[in-house]
Amino acid sequence: MPETTPSKKFQLMESSSVEALIPKAETPWLWIAIGAVLLVALIVWLIRRRLKRATDPASIREAAFKDAIAALDAISLSDAHAAALESSMILRKYLSITAEDPALFETHEEFVSRHDALQKIPQSTRDEVAAIFSRLATIKYAPDAANANAETIVGDSRQLLHALRAALAP
Repeated sequence: MPETTPSKKFQLMESSSVEALIPKAETPWLWIAIGAVLLVALIVWLIRRRLKRATDPASIREAAFKDAIAALDAISLSDAHAAALESSMILRKYLSITAEDPALFETHEEFVSRHDALQKIPQSTRDEVAAIFSRLATIKYAPDAANANAETIVGDSRQLLHALRAALAP
């Protein structure tokens, strides 16, 4: 005869609480590690920000001037075309560092026609820069630079560099 006792599969069980289903945080080490990493990242960011602000603009200008003078002194005086090309690059690099001007990345026409070029320096110096760059562009792009003198090019570039240094001094 069949047995009348219910099987264990169909027995009623006491329900478990919802809190028992939530996993317990065994240790807070993961959160401590995440907090430590974030704290170190914040400290590094603050130190780098402070160091970036601590750079002296006068020392940057002076280093750029010394680099430009050394580069002008290294120009070969045998080729006027090469002297004009190198002088132009040296002056443009100096302007990009000291005056924060994008002259290094512009053509001669873009630089001369830009109305906000070199707003930090007096108009007379800006006119001198435009004149020197126009002369350098003429020599750089001329098919024959036989009538140009490399010593004059480098001398004028050096003179302009000194004028820019004086104009950009605080």
